[in-house]
Amino acid sequence: MRPRPVDPDVRLLAALADPVRLDMLRELSGAGQVCGCGFRVLDRVAQPTVSHHLRVLREAGLVHFERERSYLMYRIDPAALARVLAIVDGLRAGTDEDGAARGPCCGASRSA
Repeated sequence: MRPRPVDPDVRLLAALADPVRLDMLRELSGAGQVCGCGFRVLDRVAQPTVSHHLRVLREAGLVHFERERSYLMYRIDPAALARVLAIVDGLRAGTDEDGAARGPCCGASRSA
């Protein structure tokens, strides 16, 4: 049986849903770029774990890297952040200002 292809939006949001990866993205957001061996999360997780999280972020399209001498410098991909905002805006489009769903519910079209 062939694995079902993963929706790129699901992969993107799943990559954001991990607290370590979110911390790494927040650090990148503030710093602009971080060496793969310089993330602050290294004080609580091992380097192989950071490498795993960077791979997940790369595969989701959230970060990219450039080699500078023997270092890999990671940056957030602005196009990925734009996609996250588009996903959120698409979800917000179906709600009113209070966050309540607009439109009839499944029982609204029934006659009494």
